Amino acid sequence: MRPLPVALALAWTGWILVGGWLHRPLPRPWMQPTCPAQTGWVEQLGVRVQLRAGVVAELAPLSVGLLTMFAVTMVVFSPALSVSIVIGTAIVSRWQSIARRRRLKLRMAEQVPQLLDLLRLCLDAGLSSRSAISRLATLVPDPLGAWCRSVSTRSDRGAPLRDALVAATGKGHPMELVARTLASSETSGVAVGPAVEELSAHARAAVGRLSMERVRRLPVQMLLPLVFCTLPAFILVAVVPMAVTQLRGLL
Repeated sequence: MRPLPVALALAWTGWILVGGWLHRPLPRPWMQPTCPAQTGWVEQLGVRVQLRAGVVAELAPLSVGLLTMFAVTMVVFSPALSVSIVIGTAIVSRWQSIARRRRLKLRMAEQVPQLLDLLRLCLDAGLSSRSAISRLATLVPDPLGAWCRSVSTRSDRGAPLRDALVAATGKGHPMELVARTLASSETSGVAVGPAVEELSAHARAAVGRLSMERVRRLPVQMLLPLVFCTLPAFILVAVVPMAVTQLRGLL
């Protein structure tokens, strides 16, 4: 490998890093609240790349801008490395997207029993399903609070409750079964209170199963720090001194 291209690539990368750091958005307490903080050109580049390539939308705009500049620079010196950077960035962003969706779905599943308990109280107080969901939109925090607000907004705009529930609840949503029950009750006129109570019991059992699954995964997750942190430290502290002593004795 020639030293001059490597030195130029390192210099260019260092200049990009320093420029991105100097032009990063900083909080300015003397600015008015209505004045937005200035954004560096590297971050603006990252935003433009995210608008054209949604696969990297999960990463920070500054990181996307820096990686884009580095990948473009390395095209001249090492196209394989540039392609590897692009693929690796896409994989990391996709992994973060999947992890974020899993965390969001888990938080929603944990909120379902509480939401159903509040819904049952509203129904027992004499509210209709439409009015109960509108009331829950102001009581339930996100992420299920956003679902309640979505249903309430569509319903207030004139859409039937059944259509509002279907539009706000996609396939695999934790509130899918609840939405079907409420929509069926809206159509048939059957009392929905007992069904909501039964759904609440099933939701609590599902949350308990999720908690047990996370507990069972803990030993597997602890293997990584055990193998890569604790075990090497033990070897360095206990095994290496003994090995060095034995080698000195042999020499």
